[in-house]
Amino acid sequence: MSESHELQQVLQRAARDLSRRSEATSLRYEHLDAIRSAPGNQTAALANLLDAAAADDLTATIHLARLLKTPDLEDAIAEAALRRAAPLEAKSAAIRALQDSGTDVPEAVVATLTLAENFVGAPDVPGLRAVLDLPEAWRQPTLDAWTERGIAAGPDVAAIAMEEGQVDSATVAERLGASGDERAVALLQAIVGASDRESAKRAKRALHQLRARGITVDDAEPRGAFSLEIEPDIAGDSLGYITGVDGLGGRILWMLIPNSTGGYGLLEAVIDDVHGIRKAEVLKTTRGDFRQHMTRLRENPAVLLAKAAPAAVAGILREAEALNESSATEIPSGYAEFCSGTAAPLFETTGEGVGDLPEPPAGEDARREALRDAVELLGAPYFSNWAILGDAAENAATAVRAAETSEVLVDEDQRKQQVDQAVAGVADSFDDLERARFKSRLHQMARVLAASGNSTDAARARVAGDGFETVTDLYADHPFARAIIQRGVMAAYQHLRQHEPPDAAQGGQP
Repeated sequence: MSESHELQQVLQRAARDLSRRSEATSLRYEHLDAIRSAPGNQTAALANLLDAAAADDLTATIHLARLLKTPDLEDAIAEAALRRAAPLEAKSAAIRALQDSGTDVPEAVVATLTLAENFVGAPDVPGLRAVLDLPEAWRQPTLDAWTERGIAAGPDVAAIAMEEGQVDSATVAERLGASGDERAVALLQAIVGASDRESAKRAKRALHQLRARGITVDDAEPRGAFSLEIEPDIAGDSLGYITGVDGLGGRILWMLIPNSTGGYGLLEAVIDDVHGIRKAEVLKTTRGDFRQHMTRLRENPAVLLAKAAPAAVAGILREAEALNESSATEIPSGYAEFCSGTAAPLFETTGEGVGDLPEPPAGEDARREALRDAVELLGAPYFSNWAILGDAAENAATAVRAAETSEVLVDEDQRKQQVDQAVAGVADSFDDLERARFKSRLHQMARVLAASGNSTDAARARVAGDGFETVTDLYADHPFARAIIQRGVMAAYQHLRQHEPPDAAQGGQP
């Protein structure tokens, strides 16, 4: 047997002994003596045990490390108990062990533990909502602890958890029957009347258990008397998110709305500033799953995402509806039903705007500098698809290719002049409507950037947007406009070259 394996076995025996006694107990002398006598690296052996510990053994293993004051285990403890879906008691033990070792545990982690333990000890509907917003590593262990110890403390909480799919009705019935709580009667009768055979069987058994404990169970009471419907808090419990705008005026919006049974309806809509609402899908989800989805999107560098007041999101959608009408674009099915349902109050009010439009820099010189610097925005991943596409860019690309292959133009300066003229001519395609669109697009980006905390780029986007209205020669005097024109012509040029016949004359690129 290797030294490390022998030491791990000694440590395991000590941890199992601790698991059979209260956490306040000390380590038995015989185990302490065996650990001191066993050869091997104690830190490495305990780290291995923490990594491989079963859920039921993890708390005791952490407690052992705490009693032994084993150094350099902070990361192993955090990885095993805080970053994974470890039992809630193991998370609590981990935080105490880290604090005892002098490790600075982030306040957010301590606050999360407090939230979880408070919910398990005194479950209520707001607490359940908060728990469902937690990361998976904390959410499921908290729900497991509540299911095991506190599910009977509030049948209304259990009803919502069932509706959210966080706990099955059979488990609810089993726990409520053992509670001896008369408040459980109505929910158990509802389970009998509305659930599958196994859940109904368990609910009937639970009602019998309550009778045996002296709880009055009225058999004449209609099945399903416990109502799962609750009054949704539309103003306080809804969520809204928006992305930035792409170069064609497109963006995605989300509205999460509570319903009367404790669940949520989610509207995901794709809009643009020409056709209006292009796509809309209505889904059922949980608040926690939605928040996790938004977190994943935030981690994608190509997506600029900001939280927005739901009423403000509704306002954007109403404006998009007008574009559907003017462009004769059909509104996607399901959207109208969502707007007229539970979410109706949000669509009937005028909400605040999405973020604040930053003020332009004070002074003409500062604004000119910001306009010059705005071209740097195009280096951000969420500006990567900003380019002028369409007929003007394609015509310019054709003219560029013609200048390259022309047998008449033998002077390279002449070729370069014709290429420059062809590309610069794209700016002439910007009529008042197109200028207004790009101004609005950049202003919307400025709002989202400001809401995301990027004040520098927000100010640049604001000034670049203003420039589409105030700058006469966009190609010569608006670096951002010039760059997206060049991007568009380059894309059209590359497409043109890819589709040329094999024997086409070869030439350079603009």
